[in-house]
Amino acid sequence: MLFNCYEFIFIFLCIVLLRCFILSRFKSSVLSVGWLVTASFFFYGCWNPKYLFLIIGCVIFNYFIGNVINKEVKNKILSSRLFFIKIVANLACIGYFKYYFCLDDTGIS
Repeated sequence: MLFNCYEFIFIFLCIVLLRCFILSRFKSSVLSVGWLVTASFFFYGCWNPKYLFLIIGCVIFNYFIGNVINKEVKNKILSSRLFFIKIVANLACIGYFKYYFCLDDTGIS
């Protein structure tokens, strides 16, 4: 399912936004955010389920590094280094999955 296909626009997006609105209006914002995260993982998993573990791992990694940065906010050097590590790790992950297979197919790697 792609962002510009009719299934996404008229079915998936409408269901997700309607349920998010209902949950945020009548229940709580925690359930609404949980629903959006679950729907996002489902959407990502529809493309290729084996990469679902990759995005879940990245989310967990970013969550824990973000918590450490938040706790060490007074230690600017540690916070800056952790932020740099976080950015480099995310870019390396994107670079690997975006360009490795392209380079592998052309025989450059």
